[in-house]
Amino acid sequence: MSFRLPVCAECMELGSTCIHRKRYVEAEKFIKSKVVDVTDISAREPKLAWKGGYLNYVPGVLQTPKTYEIRICYSSCQKYGWDMLTSVLIHEFGHAEMLKAGGKCEGEEAERKANELGYESMPADLVPALYWQYREFFIRSYQTPGNWTEERCWDELAQWRGQHSLPN
Repeated sequence: MSFRLPVCAECMELGSTCIHRKRYVEAEKFIKSKVVDVTDISAREPKLAWKGGYLNYVPGVLQTPKTYEIRICYSSCQKYGWDMLTSVLIHEFGHAEMLKAGGKCEGEEAERKANELGYESMPADLVPALYWQYREFFIRSYQTPGNWTEERCWDELAQWRGQHSLPN
């Protein structure tokens, strides 16, 4: 599938004021309004920046709406950009929605379902235009189990960006 990644000089800065960061902020506000906490873990868990974020929950424990917490590493924007990080946020929101409905959250099938539920649960104007392309990049980690490390992720991201960026 051919597409071009957006060119945004500020998109990979924590303090960016670009449209992509503004969309991230609005998406986070929307998700918080649905009783799902969102916490920046950049300082607390910097080694997880390559994952972007995750849904914090304890499998097998009765969950209540206030127990869902999406942990996002804002500093991940420095590699992914704010739109791609927004796709992570929306995806993790999809996991929360799955759990609320009693679904499971493990394996490639659950990852794809979380992509769908997150997408369907968000207002359209808060979803990045390349949401599905970003999600397909991240699904690669489930297609190469055991081989997806931080180093591999950054290498794959560089190759993927090279394939989908405007020529210099």
